[in-house]
Amino acid sequence: MTDLTSALGRAVVVASPDARLRTRCVAQLAQRGETVVSAADFKTPAIGDALRRTASIAIAESLLPADPSQWSEIIEDHGWCGRVLILGTAGSTVDPTATELPYLPAPFDIARLVALL
Repeated sequence: MTDLTSALGRAVVVASPDARLRTRCVAQLAQRGETVVSAADFKTPAIGDALRRTASIAIAESLLPADPSQWSEIIEDHGWCGRVLILGTAGSTVDPTATELPYLPAPFDIARLVALL
């Protein structure tokens, strides 16, 4: 197979600087049969173009600029085309209605995150 996504099926990328959160998400998603990629940052070149075109991604709010109106453009500029979910961070003052992207405020239940992806 020439395409990584053909070999893996549907993939989910969990991008967060919080290794503990990534580990919990990976465990829950893998239990549900998802192929999961864990990354400290969604901009890392190690995540190839094929995966960026097809994978769903959960991105920690802390990896994005403070202005939610810029989030979609930044994510698209880095080649992400699949389903996107923003993971809120503790103490965030972001208004979830300020972005058209799905936003899961902290603290959140991992099962809810899994259901949204």
